[in-house]
Amino acid sequence: MVELNGFFPSPVSLPNSNENGFKLPSALNMIGLKEFIILPSLQNPVSIELKNDIKIRRRKMKKHQKKRLRKRHAVLFRKLQMVRDKKEENKLQQLFEFWRFRSEAWDPADKIQSRLHLARRFGYYVDILNTKGSPFSKK
Repeated sequence: MVELNGFFPSPVSLPNSNENGFKLPSALNMIGLKEFIILPSLQNPVSIELKNDIKIRRRKMKKHQKKRLRKRHAVLFRKLQMVRDKKEENKLQQLFEFWRFRSEAWDPADKIQSRLHLARRFGYYVDILNTKGSPFSKK
């Protein structure tokens, strides 16, 4: 019998106990077990095979939830994708319109004239009509 004087106000003893420790339940006494069962220690400890099991399960659950979300909101996702595609198409159309306007406004003869004007201003002058080898020369 184990006495616990310091913890409880009056001397109290725990049931089913002796000096060595707790007794086995009465059902185990009936089948013939009178002593404690001591399990042998493992000589080769078992290695942990799935140490990241919780992370793997969480990832699988997230994948499952994402799949359900896609299934439930497929129409909404399709609509949002159509809006995105429409925006992108409008951007491209504006870009094409801009470059079409610039290409229509560009005049190659005017560009050459402006370049020649700049060259003459800075002292470089070539007479195309009278230069030897020019397709425009009269010689």
